[in-house]
Amino acid sequence: MPKRPEQNKAIQEKRRQDIKDKALRLFAIQGFDEISVDDICKAAKCAHGLFYHYYASREELFSDLLKDMGDDLLPLTEAKSEPGFSGLRLLLVQITSSLQEKLTNKQSYLLLHLNFHKQRELQKAVYKKHFGLYQIMKEKIKEGQKEGALIAGDPEEILESLAMLLRGQLITKIEAKEKGFKYLSEDVLELMIQKSAQF
Repeated sequence: MPKRPEQNKAIQEKRRQDIKDKALRLFAIQGFDEISVDDICKAAKCAHGLFYHYYASREELFSDLLKDMGDDLLPLTEAKSEPGFSGLRLLLVQITSSLQEKLTNKQSYLLLHLNFHKQRELQKAVYKKHFGLYQIMKEKIKEGQKEGALIAGDPEEILESLAMLLRGQLITKIEAKEKGFKYLSEDVLELMIQKSAQF
């Protein structure tokens, strides 16, 4: 018996969503610059023809992913208005709490944010407005140092160390490599960046 139009539509939507989900994880873990349409097709186990049925290019697919990202992924506006240390802490709480959640695309979007500054293609004006986390964290580290609440040192190096830890946590979560893996809490990260007590 032939499928009804609504059944066909549901199947097509499921295939399209699978391509998007697989592409998002590839972009997050390996970087937008490194992923080709061929890589996406292999991950989604689909023919190139099916990919091009839905999307004209890798860039069009990525633009579609950005529509799903949403403005509430991170409290970037709130963090900007908070002073240095508390603004940074607000972002760390949001990221680390997402590590405790069931796996969703949110973790991949967070990883894309953390990898943004390393991706030439993503730094084009068309994508730049979507990825503010890294820059805001850098500003908050500088402000926190002026407040005397954050450890001294090069803000870029501090941020890179922090980002490296969070990237590792997010990649482990997305790839689910270790079943019993214990995620960092914001308290652990806070201890790393707080200024040591003066004796």
